[in-house]
Amino acid sequence: MNKIEKIKQFTKERFDELRWLHTQDVVSIALILAEKEGADKEIVEISAWLHDIGTTDKRAKIITHHIYSAEIVQGLLKELDFEPKKIEQIIRCIKEHMGPINTFDILLRAEGKTQEFLPRPSTIESKVVYDADMINLCSPFGVVKTIILNTKEGKNFKEIINNIKTFTTQAFNDLKTKSGKEIGKKYFFMSREFLEMVELQAS
Repeated sequence: MNKIEKIKQFTKERFDELRWLHTQDVVSIALILAEKEGADKEIVEISAWLHDIGTTDKRAKIITHHIYSAEIVQGLLKELDFEPKKIEQIIRCIKEHMGPINTFDILLRAEGKTQEFLPRPSTIESKVVYDADMINLCSPFGVVKTIILNTKEGKNFKEIINNIKTFTTQAFNDLKTKSGKEIGKKYFFMSREFLEMVELQAS
């Protein structure tokens, strides 16, 4: 088993079904974008497999899971004997995958944090991972996943739909790469049509 297979197994053993399906799709999209954008595929793939691993830490919240992901990844990649520079690049991708930033203002205030707590993608690799995550969010799968998670929290259904429309629009508009915008457009409009149908039926 090579290093990436070990990372994949590490992630699969810790995620529930919904998070695992999300992660597999993010990896697939990220690798397509990496090819088109000329990004380092190894950095991108490892970052994509591990970007949400911090959600498995009981202390993590939506607004802080990137920090716990980075902590877990640091230890894991050292154990797997990755060189320090590569670890640093992967951690940068993971710390910079949160977005779109304006949607987190209320959560940031609740934690006593500013927007600087969520650094923006700064390398082609982190932009690719960010875009892959946002494209999944904007996709029909991402919409259904968000509905499931929000419904479990007891939130009002119509409010959930309205919030998803706002959030996915912000995510789509915040895509960082040319390839991400091209691929994301198809998923975004599929989801928008689906949400409008749901909204109509629920009215």
